[in-house]
Amino acid sequence: MYGETRIGRDPENRSGPVERDSKVGPDTRTGAQDDGNGIYVWNAPGTVVEGNDVRWGRDGIFVNTSKRNIFRGNWFRDLRFAVHYMYANESTCMPTKVRSAETTSALR
Repeated sequence: MYGETRIGRDPENRSGPVERDSKVGPDTRTGAQDDGNGIYVWNAPGTVVEGNDVRWGRDGIFVNTSKRNIFRGNWFRDLRFAVHYMYANESTCMPTKVRSAETTSALR
């Protein structure tokens, strides 16, 4: 069962958090641009995001200003971007499944 939230998970301002094996999805009564990100990582260096099932949101994983993260084994569906990150130097995105995303990834 998917939760009905604007932002699914938010490991903010922590070092080394782990987000694993969650089902994340927003309120399906709104449009994708109104929905938040499935997993939002801000200033949480060393975050590990793995084995999650994320759908019906804006971005599956959105990262801003967080280094040395690992994204692996996630399943993204019905999103704008599967993975979208900025200023996430030294991060790794390993095998991930994507279906029905407007764009697979946006990296800056």
